[in-house]
Amino acid sequence: MAAPRGEAHTPELTVEEAAKARAFAFDVPPAEDNEPSVPVEKSIDPVVVSAPVVRFERHLVLVDGQVLTDMAGRPVADPSLQEERADLIRTRLAPQPTAGQIKTPDQVIDDLEWAKHGVAEGARLIREAERAWKALKHELERRRAHARQRSLGRSADQRDADVYLQTESLARAVDDAETVLNYVRAVSRASETTTSAAQTQARMVEATFRLAGTGREA
Repeated sequence: MAAPRGEAHTPELTVEEAAKARAFAFDVPPAEDNEPSVPVEKSIDPVVVSAPVVRFERHLVLVDGQVLTDMAGRPVADPSLQEERADLIRTRLAPQPTAGQIKTPDQVIDDLEWAKHGVAEGARLIREAERAWKALKHELERRRAHARQRSLGRSADQRDADVYLQTESLARAVDDAETVLNYVRAVSRASETTTSAAQTQARMVEATFRLAGTGREA
């Protein structure tokens, strides 16, 4: 029977084609221009899960509105606080030098005190930055595990895409926290080096003033 005018003619499937379509859940589109029908795999619906929202409030780290804690249940501090404190120490210990400037004993003593402060404060900053990094990293791994569970039955590439999209913002927060930790560690090491240099400067200034008192500097 001819197809009604204006409607496309869809050939009937053979018994073999129909069996294959049922067995493999294939859609077989109608043939066009006498071309053989080519099975097309059905698309898989994506797993739509919103990524966690990471923000900082009241100097704390919040993930989806919940305060992030470490393994001991203690809230972790915003890594940017440690970064700002490390910036202050670095700026004080490494000011841009002035050509021809000769430091007074008081200035050298001040440098030495700041260097000692930087060493002690650096240890605390490292502790807090490391706690934040580890807590964020643990939360990231936990959410990645849940994302992988939700993607069971999908192809490997699709699972990887699901996990990435569902944890992208948290992964970025982990990277930022690790950057802060490395920076704080570098400033702490610089403080230790500066302490040694300031002690050497203090001895040199002391020797210079002693010579100045005897007139032997001439």
